Amino acid sequence: MSVCACADRWTIRGRVTQKSNIRTWSNSRGEGKLFSINLMDESAEIRATAFNQEVDKFYNLIDVNKVRS
Repeated sequence: MSVCACADRWTIRGRVTQKSNIRTWSNSRGEGKLFSINLMDESAEIRATAFNQEVDKFYNLIDVNKVRS
């Protein structure tokens, strides 16, 4: 999973403050699944969303109130 071409030069680290349930969709362009988490550090809070294969890879590894990087 890559945020951009330069993603190997930095790391996002924060406390998971919220984790959504897995949601699925199906439309004329295909189907898939996703979940979102909110990450917070001392300066800000951001939302990250995982899609399809990343859902399978990360959903059970992420717990609310745990620090992730």
